[in-house]
Amino acid sequence: MNAMPVSPTPVDATSEADPFSAPRFFESYAYSSGEWSVVEFGGELDAACAAAMRSALDNALRPSPPKLIVDLSRTQFLDSSGFRVIARAGAEAEARGGMLRLVCPTGVLRDRLKVINAVSALPVLGDLYSALAAATDG
Repeated sequence: MNAMPVSPTPVDATSEADPFSAPRFFESYAYSSGEWSVVEFGGELDAACAAAMRSALDNALRPSPPKLIVDLSRTQFLDSSGFRVIARAGAEAEARGGMLRLVCPTGVLRDRLKVINAVSALPVLGDLYSALAAATDG
């Protein structure tokens, strides 16, 4: 796997309305594995980091056709804003003849994806190795 530079990015989620709230953290790592682009997100994926998520996914969608794995293994929180960014990337990949696979281990986040019916919209696998194996199978 060819790793790209690691770039943990603190996202300041404080606001004038709540000066005591702690900054939230967002991490994004991108690399390639064969013909697949892999983007790993860590931290809290919400409206405060949606633009940074879009940027990371847009870069990963550049190859044609785009083949993208989004790994949420290190993600602690995902709200609807974060999921919309991922779903939009999946729709764009599909429209361009590619695909997006989502990695999300079992647990609270995976349960949340089931509640919002994300598992029917995107292929969700338990770990990166399963996603890469499924990618080579089909």
